[in-house]
Order: sequence, then structure tokens, then C-alpha cells
Amino acid sequence: MDTSVELMCKKILDEAQTEADNAVKKASMMASQRLKLAEQEANSKAAKIIKQAEAESGHIRKKILSSVAVEIQRMSLEKTGAFINQVLRAIDESLQQFAQSKEYVPFLKSAIMEAVVALNSKKASVSIGQNDNLSVIKGMIPEIEKELDRKYSLKTALTINNQRHSETGVIVTDTDHHVRINNTLEQRLAIQENEIRKLLHERLFGEGDNRG
Repeated sequence: MDTSVELMCKKILDEAQTEADNAVKKASMMASQRLKLAEQEANSKAAKIIKQAEAESGHIRKKILSSVAVEIQRMSLEKTGAFINQVLRAIDESLQQFAQSKEYVPFLKSAIMEAVVALNSKKASVSIGQNDNLSVIKGMIPEIEKELDRKYSLKTALTINNQRHSETGVIVTDTDHHVRINNTLEQRLAIQENEIRKLLHERLFGEGDNRG
């Protein structure tokens, strides 16, 4: 074969080989770029998923902590309420013990006088408790009438109502206008209950605490 032909063939083969090598390199570079882009996209997606998971985890954590705080406060309030109710029961028991003491009769006299003065009536009916001593109260009525006249210039005729009530103390009724004043120990405790609860709450939590 002619030398020039051989050279031409060799040149063509070399050019073809170079072109093939370039094509392979180009394809390899494109594949590498695509792989890199795919890797970047995967990393971006992974970072986004992790960030979302962290956000959800934080939200769940806050929700759990909030629920725990609410539960702790509820339990605290329940215990506080139970304690306050226990104190009120103890006060009620002490009042019942007071009703059995020697100081109870002077209290009845004072309770009747307070009610009559408030009614400012010429006639009043006194209703006593089931466990009160009728003869003792009947015996103090004339003395109460005299004292009302002497101290307050009230000429009030007092009578004992035959129908007794279930509480401890007296209920006095204006027989002319049917106005009634409940001066029992239970009623006095009921009137003071909110103040007692407030006082106990302040002792437990301090002033200005708004729990419960």
C-alpha cells in the first residue's frame, strides 16, 4: 500500500479515536455532573426532611410539656381544693362543738338581738334548731325584750316558733312583713366561706396568684 494512503488511514483512525475518547470523556463528565446534581438534590431533600422532623419534634415536645404543666396545675388545684374543703369541714366541726359549749347560750341571745335590731319590728318570731334547749331560750326571751328596750328603744314582742329548723342557731322572722333573718352558725360560715377560701389560697400561694 502506498505510504501516503497508510498515513491518511492512520490519521483518520487517530481522529476517530480522539473523537471517541472525547465523547467518552464528555459522557463521563455529564454523568458525573448528573450524579453530583442528584446527590445535591438528595442532600437537600434529606436536610429538608430532617428540618421538618426537628420542627415536628419540637412542636410535639412543647405540646407534651404544656400538657404536663396543665396536668400538674390541675393536680395542684385539686389538692388545694381538697385541703381548703378539709379546713372548712374542720371549721364546721368546731362550730358544732361550740354549740355544745357554755358559750353557745350567750351567742343565741346575741344572735336574737342582732336579728331583731335589724328587723326593727314590733313583733318577731324566733325559730330555734332541733338540738337547741327550748326552756333555756324561752327563759331568756323576757331579758332580751327588756335589753332591746333599754339599749335600742325597741319594744318588740318575741315569740318562739313551734316549728324548728335543722341548723344550729336562730332564724328570726318579722311577723308583720314576713322578713326573715338567718342567724345560724351554718349561715355565718356560708357568708364567710369565700373570704376563708381566699385567705387560705393566699396563705398557700401568696397574694396576687390567680390559680383556680
